[in-house]
Amino acid sequence: MSLLLLITCGYIYRPESDMAFLKLRRLGNYFNILMNQITKLKDLVMNFHDPPYILKKLGKN
Repeated sequence: MSLLLLITCGYIYRPESDMAFLKLRRLGNYFNILMNQITKLKDLVMNFHDPPYILKKLGKN
């Protein structure tokens, strides 16, 4: 068990894996932003029959 942990830590803390980790985290952030935008678009489409909701969402109270 400790050998597996040592191998895992050695793999994670390699200098080249730091850049890969940062790129993966940045990709995760982009994916999160994209999912938020899709959710907002879905809300607009689902509530399209309700004009006050759309105006409120667009920030034009």
